[in-house]
Order: sequence, then structure tokens, then C-alpha cells
Amino acid sequence: TIEAWIRPSSLDGNYHSFISQWGNLNDRNFEFDLRGDAGNAFRFYQNFNGTTRSITSETVAKDDEWHHLAFVRDGNTGKLFVNGVLEAINTSWSGTPNNSSTTVTIGGYGATPSAGAGAWYGWIQDLRIYNGVAKYRTGFKVPNHFNSSGHSAWQAVADTPVNNFATLNEYFATPVIVGAYS
Repeated sequence: TIEAWIRPSSLDGNYHSFISQWGNLNDRNFEFDLRGDAGNAFRFYQNFNGTTRSITSETVAKDDEWHHLAFVRDGNTGKLFVNGVLEAINTSWSGTPNNSSTTVTIGGYGATPSAGAGAWYGWIQDLRIYNGVAKYRTGFKVPNHFNSSGHSAWQAVADTPVNNFATLNEYFATPVIVGAYS
């Protein structure tokens, strides 16, 4: 399971990854992104030794709107949840994912993200990865996102290992990770 709260601040028709492990052609594992070429839908994409599987949401992003996203692999089934609603199922999610040596990247695409297509513009909160756990199997009540009272209140709380936030600061021209990860 991979889940996060995301809030895009720029929808420009390109794809924008908020987490990926996607290197050169033969060194790719997964990418979780917003697809500008698909009407700004959310997509999870994974490589299984040369065979690619993907799953795309019905919900589309809007600038400055929070969404809770979760991708769950439950046996041979991939499930994509948006705001607690099961939006897409792919029943051919079988096999072993690529064992990529590329670094997992938060806020971009590939091991060395740069500004432009692929880079994430916006906020990421409460990013969590669960290895071997299908956390959600059916629709669920979405947890309250941390920023319910606005961006200024959110900035006032320091990121710590206790908070477990992985937050992208959109005020840098190039994606820069700030906060703590444990």
C-alpha cells in the first residue's frame, strides 16, 4: 500500500509524479502521478520484468484541492482509491515487480528529478508505504488531512519523526524535500 494526501498547485497538461522509483528502461519499478494527458486523473504505474500495469482514477485533480490517494495490491489485484472511494481495479496485477536499484523519489520522476514535466508542484502530506500490507480492501472513511485549517496553520507545526510527514516545499524552483521521514 502507498498512500498520501496530495494537493497540486499547477495543472499544466504534463504528468507530475509525487512518488516514483523509475530509472532507465530496465530499472523501473513504480510511479504514482497526476496525468495531465489524461485530463489530470491520478495513475499508479508498475513494471513487472518488462510488463507494465497501470490503473487510473475517474476523479481528476483541481488546482489547490486536497485528495487522499491510496494504491493497494491485494493478491493479484491492484486497487486505486481516491478520497476513500474505490475508483479502479486491475485484476491482472500478478508477478514480481522489478527489483529496481533506482532511489525512491518523493516529488518527482526518476532518481534526479528536475523542474518541468515529471516534477511535482504542490504539497504532499502523510506519505506512507506499507510493504506486504493491503491496508484498504474496500471503500473507507478518509482520515482528516493535517491541513484542515489552512496552509498557514500547517506551516506552524514542525515536521518531526513523530509527525511522520514527507512534505514538498513548492516555493523552491527545483523540488526539494523538507521534513522528516522515518
